[in-house]
Amino acid sequence: MKATQTAIALIVLFLVSISFDSQSLSAQSNDVYTVQVAAYGKRKSRKYFKDLGVDQIEEKIVLKTLFKYYSGSFTSLLEAEKYKNEIASKGFFFAQVINLSELVDLCATACNVSTPMTAVRIYSDDQIIKIRNVFFGFDSSFLTEEGRSDLDKLSQLLKENQQYKVEVHAHTDSRGSYEYNLQLSVRRVNSVVNYLSFKEVADRQIETYAHGEEKPIAFNEINGNDSKQGRSFNRRVELKVKDTNDLLDVVEDIIVPEKFRKIGQ
Repeated sequence: MKATQTAIALIVLFLVSISFDSQSLSAQSNDVYTVQVAAYGKRKSRKYFKDLGVDQIEEKIVLKTLFKYYSGSFTSLLEAEKYKNEIASKGFFFAQVINLSELVDLCATACNVSTPMTAVRIYSDDQIIKIRNVFFGFDSSFLTEEGRSDLDKLSQLLKENQQYKVEVHAHTDSRGSYEYNLQLSVRRVNSVVNYLSFKEVADRQIETYAHGEEKPIAFNEINGNDSKQGRSFNRRVELKVKDTNDLLDVVEDIIVPEKFRKIGQ
């Protein structure tokens, strides 16, 4: 029994990087709770939280891109909810109670140790977690390192929010025939979908659209001359994340310089 309790404690510590005394785990019937204060796309200092009235804070980093912050350890849900309300009154309006014991139970079967199994919430502008659209080289459907990095963020978001879906819209520049570019956009869709599937995103969360060269956001040519920079913006997969039918502001806008921008973009 003592060895089992020790193993459970180590799992919880690894998952959330929050220390709590062994007495909290002495009775297996008692759940253990903490409060997730906030999540950010950029790291925040302890001083940032202290200045807002939260003295004890622990950090959990997910995929080197998402920073989650936790505070407190409780054996009573009522105490945890009370503390969550106190945290919310200090400006962290999306604070939420996390049941650490449930995480331990999940780990008994299929534990994803990369992150606590809790929803990613969308916060105010300075807290929002942004994912970039995916761009490709000429005549290529190969995912770049940067593209894979952003799809890693996307897969994490989708797995932690099973009600979310992503629309994958693939595009090309105008080099080549219409039919060839349509097939190239299909290959780009498949590259993104296959990567998300490799990252264990459910098929039901992915919707695909291949547009070929039909929807450029930049000029492929300017005054009859080839525009390499313009075409580079058109070789893309645009990602649209939605909760049911509502689009979520989690994907960065593509900013095309004015001299390359198509009218209306």
